[in-house]
Amino acid sequence: MFGLDVDTDVSGLAGCRLESIDLTEHQVQLRLDSPNGIRLSIESAFAITPGGGDRSVFERPRDAAQALADRLGVEVVDARVAEPGTLTLRWHDGSLLEVFDSNEHYESYQIHLGERLIVV
Repeated sequence: MFGLDVDTDVSGLAGCRLESIDLTEHQVQLRLDSPNGIRLSIESAFAITPGGGDRSVFERPRDAAQALADRLGVEVVDARVAEPGTLTLRWHDGSLLEVFDSNEHYESYQIHLGERLIVV
């Protein structure tokens, strides 16, 4: 949509386990590999589809607290930009996280891959 090309390499997220979740009113931070500084900061809409379950779209981070907590300790097996602006993470448990570039005038999310920062 606004700022992430499908050719963007986000493969550095694969192989990382979700170590912690920080929720605020307007943002969620997923820390995937703290020693290497790998994290995802989300300030936009996102969806979680449990393996074999129904997709839920979240506009507010607090509404997704349990769905996110259910991923704690779970490894990301695939990370990609499936369509322009949308980051997708497939987890070892079969679930899928989709992060949308839904804020036209503000940042939607940031991907911190160690020293590399991708702002969308």
